[in-house]
Amino acid sequence: MAKKNYSRKTSEERKAEIKELSASALEKIEKYTKSEESLKEFADFMARFYHYSARNNTLIQNQFEGALAVASFKDWKEKGYAVNKGEKGIKILSFTPITRFKNKNGEVKQLLYATKEEKEQIKKGEIKTYKTSAFKVGHVFDVSQTNAPVEDLPKIFPNRVYNFEIEEGNNAVYLKKGIDAVAKELNIEIKDMKDSKLGMKEIGSARGVYVQALSGQSEILLNSRNTETQNLATSIHELAHTRLHRIGNEDANFDKATKEFQAELTSYIVCKHYGMDTSEKAIPYIANWTQNGQKIEDKQRALEGVHASAKQFIEVMDSVITKEREKEIPLNYQEKLELIQKNNGLGSNSLELENTEFWRKLETSNPEDYKKYLTYKPLYEHENKHGEVKFEEPTLYIHGVTNDFDSFGKVNEINLQPYKYADVTYTVAIPHENGQLESFSGKYYSNEYDHPLHHIKKHELSSKDAIGRLEKSWNDHLIEKEQGNKKEEGLYPKNKEDILYCHVTGKPIAQDEGYYHVEIWNDSFALSEEVKETIYSDKDWDELKKRQDNAYFKICDYEANDGDLTKTEPKPFSNHKDVIYHYDGTKEPEKLGSIADVYNLYKQSNDKENNSYLSRQTLQDLVIIKEDKEEMFNMLMEESGLIKNPTVKDFQKVNEKLGIDKDLNLENAKEKKGIIKKMQMAQLTPER
Repeated sequence: MAKKNYSRKTSEERKAEIKELSASALEKIEKYTKSEESLKEFADFMARFYHYSARNNTLIQNQFEGALAVASFKDWKEKGYAVNKGEKGIKILSFTPITRFKNKNGEVKQLLYATKEEKEQIKKGEIKTYKTSAFKVGHVFDVSQTNAPVEDLPKIFPNRVYNFEIEEGNNAVYLKKGIDAVAKELNIEIKDMKDSKLGMKEIGSARGVYVQALSGQSEILLNSRNTETQNLATSIHELAHTRLHRIGNEDANFDKATKEFQAELTSYIVCKHYGMDTSEKAIPYIANWTQNGQKIEDKQRALEGVHASAKQFIEVMDSVITKEREKEIPLNYQEKLELIQKNNGLGSNSLELENTEFWRKLETSNPEDYKKYLTYKPLYEHENKHGEVKFEEPTLYIHGVTNDFDSFGKVNEINLQPYKYADVTYTVAIPHENGQLESFSGKYYSNEYDHPLHHIKKHELSSKDAIGRLEKSWNDHLIEKEQGNKKEEGLYPKNKEDILYCHVTGKPIAQDEGYYHVEIWNDSFALSEEVKETIYSDKDWDELKKRQDNAYFKICDYEANDGDLTKTEPKPFSNHKDVIYHYDGTKEPEKLGSIADVYNLYKQSNDKENNSYLSRQTLQDLVIIKEDKEEMFNMLMEESGLIKNPTVKDFQKVNEKLGIDKDLNLENAKEKKGIIKKMQMAQLTPER
């Protein structure tokens, strides 16, 4: 059977489809408000799909009655599930803002159609852009249309609370905490009527009231005679009044019937979401006030207000309830990291600690979880190394600089000037007498503060007592250093030819210092412990040992008399003749420097595993072929775009292989005979 040709819809056809869907949604909204049964059906549906607008709720309900949880084709795929073959998508209206600008001729254009010159002017700020609202038709699929088991919904959508029964465990307490969080966000207090600050000590038979004074003060009062469950539903009702009907709000102009419709329907939807069926009271209450929907002003706008309120309340309350439930089950650091990944849309079943895109997205979308992720990462790595997380004193870890936690005072002294103009990200762990471990992270621009303690004190990131302990650790370290109670200085051979240097950094290895000996082909060299741990994972090292007979750890022994050793540390060995550049045809050639410079850039890089020329594998390759002649070196490193001691012709060869103009990006290189002075500024954090 021949395949049908796909015919893309014209702009007019898309506009007509959007108009038709909008009209259909408005028609259904009108229908749902005309009877108690229809209103309850629609409200129950909104309790499940609170994150969709009222219009989209009606569209989903109309096309797929009984839908439980929907997502786009792409979202299901990213979560690890597939839409069943032959399933028809549920049409919804998807908000898609369009960026526009006005060009020099006064013509309004979409950014998509800007010329190269206009894009450059926009980039420089010479032309201002603005966004306009627009909708397009999107498609979603219910869980029943996929191969995802319904019982997996809590894992598939971890930010949402499923199967919440108010009678179970501490759920009523958690719900109360969630309601308090909503009140805090709306900047209002919920009180017993006897505690009113505005003088209203008795509210009769009313279960609650939202009180606004002419002075601008407001409060929510609950009847002292209410049951606990009544207080929960009533609090949500009055919070809806607070959100929608404060003096000055657009919906404050609705008549009394419409206001009560909005508040009670919001309360019903939120309560239903948390397993409390208040329909016996709520639906007749709404019907009585609105005369079965006949007295509702601007039904679409009224329902959009209900949707916006229910959405905000549920999202805040879900967040609180999820955190409270987490406290019930102690998690190890791996589980905590995995939970953050799942809660923030990373569907992977394993940790992705080097996923730069996730780090960047997390920092902007969920700063609170970002700080937790920063904190748990080094603690998880410490736990893996040592089998447990147990500290006797305050400790500090600087991301991208230190390999593990160490004494706070000692690490706080590390000179970060080499990383000037980069972000400094750190994690602190403080053990307390009660056995609890306090941990937190901070981040600052390197030239803004002298050291992490300076940043901690300035922003009061912990209690006065805890900061006092950090200051003591810092002062004790300075005193110890002053008195000379330091670690014994290293000893090195006086004869420079006898000194053993790290193959990568060129730093000398001291007497009795540990290092790794490697023999590859007919060449042998030493790697410092730091370099080995940085370049090779345990798995990589095991594979290297399988390929090479001689790859092992040893202690440096110069077999020299004391008189032949000196405490003066030799300067690092560096082969200044060999200079490595990176060039991939997308921008000017970039001078990286020696292999030691490439190694340092890798350590400071914010994109270690996703950057082809600053990756672990690249460093491992460089270790092996470091001494190779230019022609062999460049051939082996072609995929990474690394070139040793290049001429302009070497860069031109890259352009020719890419099929671009041979002199593209090479103007400066030709003027300066291939020497590009611009160096890459690296960062200390795993994202920016």
